[in-house]
Amino acid sequence: YQLVSYANLLLIGSTILYLSHLRFTSERVGRWASGFATVGAICLTLGMLVRRVEAFYVHPVGQAPIAGLYEVMSLFSAITVVIYLVMEKVYRTRSAGAFVMPIVFGAVLFEIWLGSNDQAAPGYQVSLFKSYWIHAHVLTNFLGYGAFAVAALLGGVYLLRHRAERHGVTEGFAMRSLPDLWKIDRLIHQA
Repeated sequence: YQLVSYANLLLIGSTILYLSHLRFTSERVGRWASGFATVGAICLTLGMLVRRVEAFYVHPVGQAPIAGLYEVMSLFSAITVVIYLVMEKVYRTRSAGAFVMPIVFGAVLFEIWLGSNDQAAPGYQVSLFKSYWIHAHVLTNFLGYGAFAVAALLGGVYLLRHRAERHGVTEGFAMRSLPDLWKIDRLIHQA
């Protein structure tokens, strides 16, 4: 639980840094934002693995740590960040992080709320989710949800850039910070 809490703090910090990077276009801030996101995703993944060990060996409840809403939100956050970071690395642009990370920030806030309402304990789940197939179902769904979140936010980036170009804006944060329309379109398609 503490490892996930630290990961959530890193992801909140990453969101703030990505927003700052978009506004001020500082390469150093962008590197810190990516670093916080990377370490946050690693910590979330490790936290989920620790919860799996707890669920099967320490406090045997006999289910994977993806059957409760708390774990599902952690999985969503981790997958969304990893998909975004891969795209950031491939396309060498950090500006979309200011649009993707607020979705992760929302998921983190929801995780915190769930934890404060005692719904974060291993083994907390609805009886409907007690199936062998839940593991494959949840994992494949959340790979899709993470990719969709990245693509949807990139669609917003595309609209901002397109509007700026349509109005003849040649200076400003949209022109300075966001990749060109072709690159954004390609990122959306890849996601």
